[in-house]
Amino acid sequence: MRLINRILLCRLLERMVAYDYFSLLLINLASNCAYLFFKGGFIPSFWSISFIISSAVLLSGIESLFLSVFDYRSNIRKVLYISFLLFHSTILLLDYYLLIVFQLVCNQDVVDIISETSLQEATNFICTYLDVPAVLLIAASLSFFIFIVSKINHWLKSRQCCLLYYIISIIILIGIFDVGRSFYGFCKYRDGYSGPQYSATARIGHALLMLYNRIETINIIIENNSKVTAQANGENKINVVFIIGESFSKFHCSLYGYELNTYPLLENRQASRNLVAMNDVVCWGDKTHSNMRQIFSTSDGNDISTSPLFPVCFRKAGYHTALIDNMYFVGNAVTLLSNEELSKQMFEYRNDKEAKHDLGILQYAPTSDYPYLHIYHLMGQHYSYSSRYPEEFAFFDKEMYDSKYSESQRDVIAHYDNACLYNDYVVEQILQKYEEDDCIIVYFSDHGEEVYELGNFIGHGSAMSSRDIRYQLCVPFLIWMSDSFIGNHPELYKRITDSKEVPFQTSNISHFLMDVCNIQTSSFIPELSFINKDYKKDRPRTVMQNVDFDRYLESRKR
Repeated sequence: MRLINRILLCRLLERMVAYDYFSLLLINLASNCAYLFFKGGFIPSFWSISFIISSAVLLSGIESLFLSVFDYRSNIRKVLYISFLLFHSTILLLDYYLLIVFQLVCNQDVVDIISETSLQEATNFICTYLDVPAVLLIAASLSFFIFIVSKINHWLKSRQCCLLYYIISIIILIGIFDVGRSFYGFCKYRDGYSGPQYSATARIGHALLMLYNRIETINIIIENNSKVTAQANGENKINVVFIIGESFSKFHCSLYGYELNTYPLLENRQASRNLVAMNDVVCWGDKTHSNMRQIFSTSDGNDISTSPLFPVCFRKAGYHTALIDNMYFVGNAVTLLSNEELSKQMFEYRNDKEAKHDLGILQYAPTSDYPYLHIYHLMGQHYSYSSRYPEEFAFFDKEMYDSKYSESQRDVIAHYDNACLYNDYVVEQILQKYEEDDCIIVYFSDHGEEVYELGNFIGHGSAMSSRDIRYQLCVPFLIWMSDSFIGNHPELYKRITDSKEVPFQTSNISHFLMDVCNIQTSSFIPELSFINKDYKKDRPRTVMQNVDFDRYLESRKR
């Protein structure tokens, strides 16, 4: 019996139990279970349940073994034990809050957003989504849970149960195999969305690893940029203005049939020959940080480290490049637009001050020699919507909306539409600034926005759990061409207007812009420019890493 006890680690487990093993185990289990709720309607498999249990057993065992090094009454042990509990409690609190409010858990996407969010974005997020009653309810439930756990732990420590130790030993043996199998899959396929997702600690560890990898990716891109060669052919160089909006919903834009006139000024432009609204455009993902990587890269796939960034190509071709940004600034996040070295490679000029409302950043726009590439990045309709426009643009009110929405929902929708109305005015002012030049202006949103169309939810970042991903992924895409542009480039103008119904993805915008400006560089891929004769209309439009958007649309029709 003594030999069996030694083989099954009973003696070791007795010591682990004495050092609060079960309290750590139960709180790990509660934290791991968040992922099952996140899956929504998911029927747990044997392996998913096994991983949830075994990973909690293993992690709790490691923590208890570490505690057992110190004397039970040691202050160091007490501090470490409380630290472990606080760590797991914080993750548990965050997981279940995200689960209730956003149908998300703390994973790579959340860590990305936190690391790549400016102070202004973070403030707006908290003002919009902080649900104090929900936080208090979860905190109270967590406190009660920890109290119950401590009582159970105290009861177990007062009893000697060798059978329990046998069971735990067997679970650990299964766990070693199960965890090993899962991490082998991660190492081989770099798939962090399989087994490790069931463990809250593994999710955070994986996310931090991916954040480190992104820093490495930025360093690789810096090297790629330094090797770029490019030239702009032709006598009449075309000036380019590129406007990136925020959270601009195609389904709240009167240019696309929305019943309220949210874009009257641009509608007037559309009535002339100068503005084209493309009808079938999707973005790559449902978050700003992921879309920005795809928009600025010249890569034709998910891996942006293989190619340079398109403003570098323009600059090497003789263009004067500038970024006028109301969201990202050098040094405030881990992004392509916040890295100092990348910024120097891409732009001759960029502003270092933000504006309360988007119109204010026009004062920072430079006067550049021809040809130029000016990029505007607006706050647009990013939450909180009521902060996105000045009082004089409060035209829409809650009385204008269907009674199927609650009073508070109608109020939010009105704020969003007022933000659209102001956005219309801001874009119109940008158009007026450049209308005397030989210039093309492209405007689209980084991603879409849900505004109560599918239930009691506003925002973005949850497309994969949405009943209809179109609200977060289909975006308005507007092309305005000056009279000088139309007169100097009639054949190019025709190619653009004839492409109004062509399916396109915003991650390939760099190839369209280089095609327009006839920039010759090895990074240009003609098959990705929707006005090029070699453009592949039937090319899969991959969104959210691995979803074929057009197949998704077909499946909804069945």
